[in-house]
Amino acid sequence: MNLQENIRTALRSVKSNLTRAVLTMLIIATGIMALVGILTAIDSIIYSMTNNFSSMGANSFTINPSGSGISGNRDGRRSKRGEPISFKQAMKFKEKFEFPASVSISIDCTGQATLKYGSEKTNPNVRMEGIDENYLLAKGMGLSTGRQFTNSEVYNGDHKALIGETIIKKLFNGKNDKALGSVISVGNTKYKVVGLLESKGSGMGSDGDNKILIPLNNGKRYYGSAKKNYNITVDVLNT
Repeated sequence: MNLQENIRTALRSVKSNLTRAVLTMLIIATGIMALVGILTAIDSIIYSMTNNFSSMGANSFTINPSGSGISGNRDGRRSKRGEPISFKQAMKFKEKFEFPASVSISIDCTGQATLKYGSEKTNPNVRMEGIDENYLLAKGMGLSTGRQFTNSEVYNGDHKALIGETIIKKLFNGKNDKALGSVISVGNTKYKVVGLLESKGSGMGSDGDNKILIPLNNGKRYYGSAKKNYNITVDVLNT
């Protein structure tokens, strides 16, 4: 039997079982598409997680009150949560830490801030943090335009701000030149934008660009309390 006869036989077989042949091809095509989709989704998840973790830097670690992280059940017993780290304790640690490292102190002000500029305003879900001069380095963050806070702005609690890309899009139609130097409002408090944060993108269900950073002592002034915890991040320097 030659090649042409083989082809004619195959075509007759397909023609006589057309429905079965079509269903078989559809099943194979659907399986391949599903496999490609799953592999693509896995790659996207791995990339997102790697990007988020790498932003902290391989040499960075945080100090939290005991019991504030994830812990096991321990047969129904719960660990007692440690007292929050006070501003005085955090600053003393930063002053006394002698290992070659950059120590950053920050405070989580609110995750429900609403920012306004003229007639434009954001949704009430903007994350607001008070930071010191070492925060951007410790968190692996950068600025696309402008500058970070000076030491005097941090410790005097000046009304200055760094804002993320999501806020720039919402309040300034994505125009960086318009955003830089503008005065925005958070409630009744006004802040001058001195820097624009590089985009971090979204990951793990949160928008890394929907944030505003203000000087540490400004955050302490408006959002601090006796029970407020101050975050300590240590970025060990390469030697």
